[in-house]
Amino acid sequence: MLLKGSKRKKNQTSILAIMNKITFLEDESPSYVPRTKTNAKADATIALAVHFNSAGEKLTKRSVVGAGKLYISIHANEFRHFQNWRTKDIVTAFNGKNVKTLNIAGNSLHTLGGAWTQAECDEIAYNMLSAITTHPDLKHPIELVRSGGQTGFDEAGSKAAAKLGIPSLIYCPKNWRFRTQQGYEVYNEQEFKKRFE
Repeated sequence: MLLKGSKRKKNQTSILAIMNKITFLEDESPSYVPRTKTNAKADATIALAVHFNSAGEKLTKRSVVGAGKLYISIHANEFRHFQNWRTKDIVTAFNGKNVKTLNIAGNSLHTLGGAWTQAECDEIAYNMLSAITTHPDLKHPIELVRSGGQTGFDEAGSKAAAKLGIPSLIYCPKNWRFRTQQGYEVYNEQEFKKRFE
């Protein structure tokens, strides 16, 4: 879609503002495992998923628990009828652990098998993070949101943080590896970053 005049300028400014809130970091390994273990060292991890038995979700939970950090799983379908009490429970858990850094993980579009679009994942992550960070009972502001930058809920979490003005760190495998919705492995920095515009 072509934008004219001030509308195009405003759109470009919005994209730059979001991108300036995101830091991209490439791991030394092309494997998904090391960056998962590193991201799991955040004060807390929220896993947004439908399939919690996937290899990635099992590794995330194992890594977070092994690091002695807070792990919260949320079934994505829950957000179709998300209630305020759930947000309050999360905020209470965050307060109890003095959470300042948050890792947002979850199913990729490929793992979701076409049941969810990226736009739907983006909306869910934004609504969740907005509800948590603006909750009146939250004692400590979230200072950093981490993710692995994959499609689906990783990507959604980073974009949500940036839109809310929270610095976001995307820690990805070497050579900017990511998996498309169709299951193809892509190794391309430009293609990786373009998804966050």
